[in-house]
Amino acid sequence: MILSIAVGSQLFVEPTLISAASSGLINPSWSPNELAYNYAFQQANFNGASAISLDLLILALACAAVIVTRSGLFKSN
Repeated sequence: MILSIAVGSQLFVEPTLISAASSGLINPSWSPNELAYNYAFQQANFNGASAISLDLLILALACAAVIVTRSGLFKSN
């Protein structure tokens, strides 16, 4: 859980910093996290931002479920 939070913030922070340093050469919708931020705080489209956030949550949960079931993480000997 800690690693997924770190990766999620990294996908948001790096393009934001590069965009600020390069005077806007990076598109604000480069990553889904930035697109949700752009919808919520730049365009005041909270419905769109929440839809993107829920899509990301469902995708992350599905990937985690597949990894846990395929790897046998919680199997006991």
